[in-house]
Amino acid sequence: MNTTTLPGRTEVAVVGGGPTGLALAVTLAAAGIDFVVLDKLAEGANTSRAAVVHARTLEVLDELGASGELIARGVRVTRFAVRDGAPAGC
Repeated sequence: MNTTTLPGRTEVAVVGGGPTGLALAVTLAAAGIDFVVLDKLAEGANTSRAAVVHARTLEVLDELGASGELIARGVRVTRFAVRDGAPAGC
């Protein structure tokens, strides 16, 4: 098990290093608020379960200053279909 020394004191403890926790961490950092992020994993899995990024999500990411690079790295698609794993036409 990987362990990291935790600070003796912090203003905010963010529990969970997923999208919501990291967005909160960025917001706290921008506001100059001392925080620590706690997560059971030592580092991110570097994968995503997201198939699309919704417009409102991009708006929030834009407010955090993160949308530009994410859009640049993303794959633009003009068509998208969701299936339940069954062969097409079933």
